[in-house]
Amino acid sequence: MKKIITLIIVSLLLNSCYSSRHLQESEYILKNNIITIENNQNFKDNKISKSEIKTILKQNPNKKILGLAPFHLWVYNISNPNKKNWTNNYLRKIGEKPIKIDADIIKKTQQQIKSYFENSGFFNSSVTSQILYKKNTASIYYDIIPGSSYLIQNINYDMITDEGIYQIINPKNRKSALINNTLFNYNTLNNERILIEKILQNNGYYKFSKDLI
Repeated sequence: MKKIITLIIVSLLLNSCYSSRHLQESEYILKNNIITIENNQNFKDNKISKSEIKTILKQNPNKKILGLAPFHLWVYNISNPNKKNWTNNYLRKIGEKPIKIDADIIKKTQQQIKSYFENSGFFNSSVTSQILYKKNTASIYYDIIPGSSYLIQNINYDMITDEGIYQIINPKNRKSALINNTLFNYNTLNNERILIEKILQNNGYYKFSKDLI
């Protein structure tokens, strides 16, 4: 009996958390972000996790206690939006405004995810989104299809005409960020540019910049 009562109380609390009290017409509180990564041939033995993607989302649900109840949202919703006395102002101050679905932010998030995959070596990836509404809330479903990936087959610096620079940055004489038979991605390529810049500056080419590469 106690368990049933507890479940009823929790259910009522959760429902009150997502009150429409501070919502305008056609506004919905963001309840969940659900990410699906299609495990196709291009993404075999991948190193990108859903938890990584969640860190770059531009809009996240209200914070929850124990992963269940958005307590701070509940506190905010207790306040009367039409009153600005001390009590209501204090509730809004210690509470958290409802995070509302924003179509523009969703589009920007899709582009952010796409850029993240491309920088990680999965080119022409596809990112789509779908919004499912339930009462005053909405959940966003992001579906990701990773694009093509490529392995580094050969690295050479034969186009360098300055023999002094060539000897300094020749991979045979130093540690390189680029390694044969590893996944090519812009992040590693940029790390190599930064490394070359630092090595050359430490060897007398003080004005050399990675932007020249």
